[in-house]
Amino acid sequence: MKILKTVALAALLGISVFLAFNWTLFEDNINPLLYRRGPDMVVRLEDFSEKMTKAEVIRRLPDVPLSCEDNSSALSLGNHVCYSNIGSYAGVRALRVAFFFLDGHLSNIKIDVPWWSHGQMARQLIKDHGAPTGGQDLPLDGIRLVGWRLAHGNLLYNRDRDRNPLMWNTIQWVSPTAAEELGGLFVPVSK
Repeated sequence: MKILKTVALAALLGISVFLAFNWTLFEDNINPLLYRRGPDMVVRLEDFSEKMTKAEVIRRLPDVPLSCEDNSSALSLGNHVCYSNIGSYAGVRALRVAFFFLDGHLSNIKIDVPWWSHGQMARQLIKDHGAPTGGQDLPLDGIRLVGWRLAHGNLLYNRDRDRNPLMWNTIQWVSPTAAEELGGLFVPVSK
């Protein structure tokens, strides 16, 4: 019985230390479960184009209340961002969406997917777009991506679920111009 109490105490201590170092991520994951989630995003990423302006994106998403501001934290994505919490994307649980604009036109879109929805989202993306047309064998900053070339951009997704169950996965739409400015992407043209 004493061993069981020691193991339980060690487990609680381990969980406490883990949460202490990951509290913000814990809140990001638990808040949507405790409070009202955002609306479902029914417009698909393949329906967006780098020719779209902020006004056109907002019109395309009447049920998603976007907050917009100048962006200095991720300038490589765009100099203006509009974002919102969402409940799902493509019928799969999602946390938030962010639209990045560079010089008034759409350049990147990011959708955060909770850790536990990683596999379901990967299956949905394959169902929607077929097998990935490219992928990374070696991780960059600990992340390997798979991707698809779409008619009006490129779609990237985390190939692997993070070891930390509080880290979310990201679907990222990258405009052709943004991809070119990055020096290209690993996603070859689909045949």
